[in-house]
Amino acid sequence: IPFNEFFDTQVDDVIIAHSSLNGIMIDEYIEGKIEELNTAIRGAVSASSKFLPADVDGRKKYPLGRLIPYSDFLMLAFTHFDEQNIAYIGVGEYEQLLIRMWVELRRVYMGKEIAIPLIGTGVTTIDGVSEKNYTELLRCILCTLKSSKFQPQKGITIVLQPEAMDQIDMNAIREEF
Repeated sequence: IPFNEFFDTQVDDVIIAHSSLNGIMIDEYIEGKIEELNTAIRGAVSASSKFLPADVDGRKKYPLGRLIPYSDFLMLAFTHFDEQNIAYIGVGEYEQLLIRMWVELRRVYMGKEIAIPLIGTGVTTIDGVSEKNYTELLRCILCTLKSSKFQPQKGITIVLQPEAMDQIDMNAIREEF
């Protein structure tokens, strides 16, 4: 589940939108256990990882790509926030984030089924891109997965919303992968 680099959990349509995957996870699956979620996030600071957080104004800022497990979810440090709480990531950072994510996934993978969304199709702004190209986002996810050499036993399912399916050139994806 994509989070910002601070793993904020405040669903208020300012920090986290109720309609985002992040907001839906917290609203529908965490409900009255928000402090338990925050404790899991704080506890991840000492978890073994190559991607440790930095201290910024008394808050932990995680490198993009860092995964924190919680229940059946894997929370991903996916975006920066600007002064207006707008989530953004640079084009080059997107690829680096995915590379780190596969490294992290190896660390936390427990032989379970893995399902990920088409990361980057939500409210996040991708700097340097005038319009999101879902085929290119999927291609980037698959290319970085392939180069990572990560091969989970049960494979990986990439969940696509109907509107994403309409925008992806699946023939091009099948030919390439």
